[in-house]
Amino acid sequence: MPGVYVFAETSDGAPKPVALELLTKARSLGTTTAIALGPGASQAADAFAEHGLEAIAHQVVSHPFAASYTEYFAKISARAISSLQVIPDEAFERGLAAFERHCRNTPDRPIYEPVEVFLFSATPR
Repeated sequence: MPGVYVFAETSDGAPKPVALELLTKARSLGTTTAIALGPGASQAADAFAEHGLEAIAHQVVSHPFAASYTEYFAKISARAISSLQVIPDEAFERGLAAFERHCRNTPDRPIYEPVEVFLFSATPR
């Protein structure tokens, strides 16, 4: 399918401004397909529609997050996920201790997270 493809990054349930700028330029070049994925993609769908894009596909895919509960605990304890950074330190430490007990007592397996993937399409302007 010829046209322009744009990875439309979202944040906090809205398209990032640069994504909307890219989509505007892309539409001046030809038929445009936007790919939006991750947290907030479903909330951003209305904003994309307001900018003339039509949702043409939506699917939730399982994305590997960690190979084991040991790796899962290491990733969570590093507090690299932005939403974990807003939890007060004391509350985070209490929750982390409980999570560590859970990880030790749960049979090991890969951990997957659901990720929403949307495709939007727009005709040239």
